[in-house]
Amino acid sequence: MSFGLCSHHNFNMTVPMNIVNISSCSHGFNELFGTLLVYGMEFNPHLYLPTTCGCGSSLSIDHCLNCHQWGFTIFRHNDNRSLIVRLLGEVCHQITTEPVLQQLSGVSQPSSANTSNNARLDIKADGFWDCLRQNVYIDVTIFNPIAHSCRNQSLSACYRRHELKKRHHFEHRVIQVEHGCLTSQLFSTSGGMGPSASIFFKRLASRLATKKNTHGNTGQFCLGFTARLPLP
Repeated sequence: MSFGLCSHHNFNMTVPMNIVNISSCSHGFNELFGTLLVYGMEFNPHLYLPTTCGCGSSLSIDHCLNCHQWGFTIFRHNDNRSLIVRLLGEVCHQITTEPVLQQLSGVSQPSSANTSNNARLDIKADGFWDCLRQNVYIDVTIFNPIAHSCRNQSLSACYRRHELKKRHHFEHRVIQVEHGCLTSQLFSTSGGMGPSASIFFKRLASRLATKKNTHGNTGQFCLGFTARLPLP
């Protein structure tokens, strides 16, 4: 997989994105499908995809969703984080992206906690859950439910495992040092969201409805948000 200039095969990339010069060239796209139609050929994506990823591994859908070599997992994470930040901007006054947590300075933490001096979460927003202006720290995680580590577990068990992992890493530190609360925003590449994320967006929908003096269905809001997520 190459990050080169736009070519006739760029549309085969896992996540075509103009911002990183990986986009479908309209001329190449039309040329390929025009050829298939003229000669009555069946379009089989596997005939046009490379067989090996740039990292050296065999290329498959599962590998494309998990490979960190070319940054697709980073792109989808940052896009979802940016969408949450925009929505929070309508109901919260102070929002910080990737806030660095305070140093521990001798404060004891559980063995599973992240004790790095440069530890950070994805979003910090004030007064989201209550009127006491308590900061909420949000961590965005997107996982692949068909990855090898998830195949022997139910989807609900996968959500629970990932949420517990984040809580073990950050919750005690956020509560004891930052005096805030941790909210995990967990999504799957198939389009679902975890229990904490569902509660979060119901609250967000309620606050947006109050601000705009409208009365919407929070379930429909969550489904609408999921549809807007730029998940591959």
